[in-house]
Amino acid sequence: MCVISKTVIRIKRLLKYKRLSNQQFKLYLDYDLVFYDINFDGLSINFVYNESELYDNTIEGVPACIKLQRPDKKSYEFYPDIIDNSKLQRGQKFAILEFKYIGWYSTKSVTTVQRMRLTDIRIEKT
Repeated sequence: MCVISKTVIRIKRLLKYKRLSNQQFKLYLDYDLVFYDINFDGLSINFVYNESELYDNTIEGVPACIKLQRPDKKSYEFYPDIIDNSKLQRGQKFAILEFKYIGWYSTKSVTTVQRMRLTDIRIEKT
């Protein structure tokens, strides 16, 4: 692939990311995320701490889940497990924030922390 087409692909990704990064997301946090280094800067996110709040329409934001690439780079893990379509209204949007594995490091309290980078934001409807 030539340098020009790589640059065009990067520009398209940046434009898509910029357009979707203005979107307000609602994300349910789980304690297992301590094992990941995820940067949410540049995203507008309402963090909720109960799964029921993720589907609550009174809390602002599009329900979202995180798709994390595993270190083997062949499979993915979802947090929360996956958006439960039965709890969403018909035609309601939900988002999938995809993060790629880029490395790891260790800390005193956590043996292995996986570094992740946001690579894609997909908005879908039920």
